[in-house]
Amino acid sequence: MSSWWQKTLAATTASVAGLTGLAGGVYYMLMRRPLPKIKGKLHVQGLHEPVEVITDRYGVPHIYAGNEDDLFFAQGYVHAQERLWQMEFNRRLGSGRLSELFGDVALDVDRFCRRLGMHRAAAAEVERQAEQSRRILAAYANGVNAFIERNRRNLPIEFTLLRFKPAPWQTSDSIQWAKMMGWGEGSNWETEIIRARIVAKVGAERAARLEAGYDPGHPLIIPPGVEYKGINLGLLEQYEAIKQLSGFGMLGASNSWVVDGSMTVTGSPILCNDPHLGQAAPSIWYECHLVAGDIDVTGVSFPGTPGIVIGHNQHVARAVASGWASIAINFNVSAKALPSYPSCYLP
Repeated sequence: MSSWWQKTLAATTASVAGLTGLAGGVYYMLMRRPLPKIKGKLHVQGLHEPVEVITDRYGVPHIYAGNEDDLFFAQGYVHAQERLWQMEFNRRLGSGRLSELFGDVALDVDRFCRRLGMHRAAAAEVERQAEQSRRILAAYANGVNAFIERNRRNLPIEFTLLRFKPAPWQTSDSIQWAKMMGWGEGSNWETEIIRARIVAKVGAERAARLEAGYDPGHPLIIPPGVEYKGINLGLLEQYEAIKQLSGFGMLGASNSWVVDGSMTVTGSPILCNDPHLGQAAPSIWYECHLVAGDIDVTGVSFPGTPGIVIGHNQHVARAVASGWASIAINFNVSAKALPSYPSCYLP
């Protein structure tokens, strides 16, 4: 006959085992089940021919397709299965829709990004794309959406915790993020706001003494008669918040260099590149290898956009570095003036 402490011990052990099993099941459902599938076969609607994806020991996918459409469809699918939350976050950042998920804490960033209007510019640019570009963007979006549709009950943990499902991916979403990345690399955007703050603090004449002289022979991009009347000085704080969320502008440098073939073992030159984009988790970059027809290119891509940004094919390598040119001008446009400047936004 069992004593009371033996019965208590047995009951406690059973309870602990049950809780452990429950915790393990929850952990599997939330953390392990949504992990990317890198082995086995998938039957996915939307492909014209079979596609092979081989993931090497470093976790880099090598995508082999029989045609261009299937290649970028597969890249979209692979991007989505590994970076869907990052892609969703980025498109909401660019279109000013983070507060739908995170509430008031994201309102200032959303207002700024909606005024910036990259989502409007991207939507307008869809129809201006060349036919081949539209086809690539559409194939990529179809691949992303194929993953979403196939995994609606098996999405990354962020979607489960926030209790929402992503809307279908649009071609404009890819264009929008490319524009956001380009804008984030525009170095003079911040410095113009900083100059405006200096002018507001010490006046235009004293502020001008801090700047190197501008050659009068160089072109002027401000129309004659335009008068400086200040700028929205709160823009810099809003941009700082975007940098923290996106990784934009976290490091202020960029460079590329080449080692001549006479200095290498193979006799071929080596192209080196460091674009100095900010560190983030997950990374801004996604490494992959794309092969279809006469396409054979490997390098890094942006999750959310098709193709390779920095990399090489079988003949040439390419790099990306910031030129630090003046590419942005900040305007304050009054509400009365807006009908005359329909493409301007009101800071």
